[in-house]
Amino acid sequence: MFAGLWCGEILPSPLEILHIADGMRLQLVADRSVYAAQTAQIAAFERHVNGLWGVFIVSVLSVVFLAGFAFLPSRY
Repeated sequence: MFAGLWCGEILPSPLEILHIADGMRLQLVADRSVYAAQTAQIAAFERHVNGLWGVFIVSVLSVVFLAGFAFLPSRY
């Protein structure tokens, strides 16, 4: 029943990589370029999200400063 587990049929070889194919399923891949492409896409997405957060934070701070400057008393 569990013979495949001990014979190495189920366990990956050192040349194979486990990666998440569609968010729910693990896949054994012998071609490392597929894994590298997936990690590059994930890194690019995270950079874009972090950049959008930076733009959002700078925009909010600008609005707060402009509103604060609008309510400063006039010197004259």
